[in-house]
Amino acid sequence: MSKVLAPLLAASALLLIPLDALAIEGELTLGLGPAYADLPTLGEEGQSGFGGAIFAQVQLDTFWAITAGSTLSYHLSDKKAELPGQRITSLWAGAIYNLDVFTYVPFFSLALTGYLADPDLKDPDGQSADAGAKIGFGVDWRRYRTWSLGAEVNVHAFITDLETYPVFLTTLIRLNYHIELF
Repeated sequence: MSKVLAPLLAASALLLIPLDALAIEGELTLGLGPAYADLPTLGEEGQSGFGGAIFAQVQLDTFWAITAGSTLSYHLSDKKAELPGQRITSLWAGAIYNLDVFTYVPFFSLALTGYLADPDLKDPDGQSADAGAKIGFGVDWRRYRTWSLGAEVNVHAFITDLETYPVFLTTLIRLNYHIELF
């Protein structure tokens, strides 16, 4: 009996050790990470690329946050004479909704986005920048109170230039640092 009771008592003792609560209201999250980006409809085969992102988000309550950030990606080209490689910079501002808050925090995001591509593929009206929106889904692993790690997938739509870039996809690994504001 003692062979069974001793491990049970040890496991029960671990439950009594207090852990920091993971309440996230009033937090500022600063994050960055590498990104994989894809322009699947550009050219015959599309263009894949790599880059990075930085962002900040302020948690208004348990479920809602506002966010802003930037992504920079460079898309390689095998056929440079026909279609050069693309560098795409995006700036966004929007909202995040957490589906639940526990060790894993799944979320949806929606943001208005501005894009700048280089080399310049101008719109028919001569504008070099494009406006759009992005919708995303992700999950953060909140094992610690001040640090978390996550992943996010976003689908972008260029509203002002649907013919050149009908779809833009980004996948981001998120390294987050959390600061209590209030």
